[in-house]
Amino acid sequence: MPLIFLELHPVVMIIYVSALIMRHGGIALWTFIIIIFLVLINRILRNQISVVRQLKIKLIVFSIIFIIYFSYTTISMILKETATNVFKALLKFLSGEKIMTASANIQAPISAVLGVIPIIALIVLSLVAIIDDREIMMKLLAFASLTGLGIAYIGATAFPALDLPRYLGLGSVVLLTILSSRSLETLLGRGLVGACYVFSLILLTIISFGFAGTLMPENPYTANPYATWSISGLITYNEAQELDNIAFKLCCNNYLVDWRSGSYISYKYLWIQPLSKGFYNPETQGFFTYAGSYGLLVTPEYLTNFNGVLIFRQSSLNMLEAYSPGINVFLNNIIDKVSMLYMSSQIRVILFR
Repeated sequence: MPLIFLELHPVVMIIYVSALIMRHGGIALWTFIIIIFLVLINRILRNQISVVRQLKIKLIVFSIIFIIYFSYTTISMILKETATNVFKALLKFLSGEKIMTASANIQAPISAVLGVIPIIALIVLSLVAIIDDREIMMKLLAFASLTGLGIAYIGATAFPALDLPRYLGLGSVVLLTILSSRSLETLLGRGLVGACYVFSLILLTIISFGFAGTLMPENPYTANPYATWSISGLITYNEAQELDNIAFKLCCNNYLVDWRSGSYISYKYLWIQPLSKGFYNPETQGFFTYAGSYGLLVTPEYLTNFNGVLIFRQSSLNMLEAYSPGINVFLNNIIDKVSMLYMSSQIRVILFR
C-alpha cells in the first residue's frame, strides 16, 4: 500500500492501485478517504504538504478504479443474493433482534506478538515524524493517527462490540503508513546509521508480518485462532468452496472442526455467539468446537467418547496441536463403524454416535 504514494510511472501506479483495491475493500476505502482529505488540505494550505506526490492524478486514478470495482462487486452481490441476506439482517436488527456476534476474550499465545510488530514499526516511524518533521501538519496528522490507534486498542479490550480496530484503527494504520514514507526519508538522511536502522526496521516488519500467518497460509508454528491477522488465507480456495457447500447444511448438532475451517464457517452465518473454544449458531442451533483451540488437542480417545459430527479437513493434520499424529489412522480404522455424511479428497464429515 505505501508504494502507491511514491512518485511512479502512470502504468505502475495503475497496477498498484488496482492491486490495493482488489485485495482489501476496507483498506481501499480508507485510503480513498485519506487521499481526498490530503487533496483538500493541500488545496487549503496551497501545496504545503509534500508527504505524497501526484496527489490529484492519484485521486483520479483511484476514483475511476474504485468506482468500477465497487460497481462490479455490488452487481455480483445482488446476483449471488448476498445483498438480500444483508437486507434481511438489517430488517431483523431494526425489529429489535439482538446481534450476538462478538469476540471471545481468550489469552493469545506469546507468538501472537509477531503480528503486532508491523504496527509497532509504524508507531516508531510516526514518532520520528512528530519529533523531526518540519511541517506542523505532518506532526498533527501523525499525532492524530497515533491517538486513533491508541483508542482503537483500548476499545478492543474495553468495548469489543464497537469493533473500533476496524472502524478507527484501520484508518489510523492507513494514515500512519502514508506518513511512514516521509519518516523513512528522514532516517535515510541520517547517513549509514539511519540507513541501517531503516533496513532493519523494514526487514523485521516483513519477516514478522509473513511469519505470523498473514502471508504464510500453511505456517503451523505461530498462526493461532485468537487474532484476526492469523485467520486470513489459512485454507485453500478449493477447501473454502467445499466448506461453502457444507456450512448451511449443518444443523442441530455438536460439531468438531479445526479452528481454521471453523473460523471460515463462522463468517458464513449472520449471527453467532462466541464460546471459549468455538461458537454457537442460534439459527441452526449448532455448537461448533475448534480442534486446536486453547488446550484442546483431539486424540483417538477424545473421538471415542465424542458424540456429534466431525468436520475433518485432511490438510489440518499439518496444524500443530489440533489433532494427534494417530488421528488419520484411527479414522481409517473406524470407517465401517461411523456414518459418513460427506466425503471428498479434502474434507470428510463423519457422524459419531
